[in-house]
Amino acid sequence: MSTQFPDDLMHHGIKGMRWGVRKSSSGQSTNSPPKNLSDEELKRAVERMRLEQQYKDLASGRTAQKSAGKKFAEQALTETGKQVIRAIAASTITLASAAIGMHYKNLKDKKNKSA
Repeated sequence: MSTQFPDDLMHHGIKGMRWGVRKSSSGQSTNSPPKNLSDEELKRAVERMRLEQQYKDLASGRTAQKSAGKKFAEQALTETGKQVIRAIAASTITLASAAIGMHYKNLKDKKNKSA
């Protein structure tokens, strides 16, 4: 039982429209050179850029506060990881040396029985 849709709706964009090109609400492109802007439009564009730069500066201040917490977490996790690795290595060495000791003991016992 396959369902067929004979009336498919397809959309391929608007003829003449370029990908990634947007126009402002006034209809003028936002990337116009300054000589094509009026004084008022230029003032608004400069103020907008100034506000965006201030926002970036403020946002980077917030990330600096987060990075202190991130540094603490990284240090704590790194130190805990090192402690866990040391404990695993110590127990592995202990088990390996015990296994080697048992192996040599078994070899000695076999050698003594055969002699």
